[in-house]
Amino acid sequence: MNLSEDAPSLKGPGPNFSPVQPISKEILIVIYFEESTNQGIITIMIGNMQPFVG
Repeated sequence: MNLSEDAPSLKGPGPNFSPVQPISKEILIVIYFEESTNQGIITIMIGNMQPFVG
């Protein structure tokens, strides 16, 4: 698969171009530890994005 043909939007004006925009919103990290199950749950929320639980 040729990414330059399948995703031309990733092309940039120069070698320093990055398709990933910098994160300007605050990142809220919530760490919750459940002692009864001995399992740690980390929730990361960026702006209005859905939380990632792992």
